[in-house]
Amino acid sequence: MPDIDIDFLNRSTVLDIIKHIPATLEDGRKHNTGVYCQEIPTNPLTGQASIDYKTAEDRGYFKIDLLNVSAYQGVRDEAHLLK
Repeated sequence: MPDIDIDFLNRSTVLDIIKHIPATLEDGRKHNTGVYCQEIPTNPLTGQASIDYKTAEDRGYFKIDLLNVSAYQGVRDEAHLLK
């Protein structure tokens, strides 16, 4: 199953309220947008997943990409967004 992308004005507001584990890139760096909202092996020193996101996908873990979209900054309400 592929990951899912969700757009936010400020992803930090969501990350502050959900339990998550940051995803890891193949080179060991923290993934810019990917998180796991499920238990996954974690590096105790970094707090991020101890396996890279491609390996994690192969093992059945589900990554969610929470994206900052600056275009939402000027949106006043849903009607304005739809217009």
